[in-house]
Amino acid sequence: MTLTKWLARSGAEKTAVDTGAPLLGGRDAEIRELRQRNRLLEQEFKVRRRAAAYL
Repeated sequence: MTLTKWLARSGAEKTAVDTGAPLLGGRDAEIRELRQRNRLLEQEFKVRRRAAAYL
C-alpha cells in the first residue's frame, strides 16, 4: 500500500513538473488556503471600516 502511494505521488509530481503546474503538497495547499483566508479577512475589515465611517 505504501509503495503504491509513493508511486502515485511520484507520478503526480512528475506530471506537475512536466506541465509547469504548482505542486500541491500538504504545505503548499495549507499556504494557499491561508492566503485565501487572509484575503477574505482583509475584505471584511475594509467593509467594516467603511461602515463605521458611515455611521
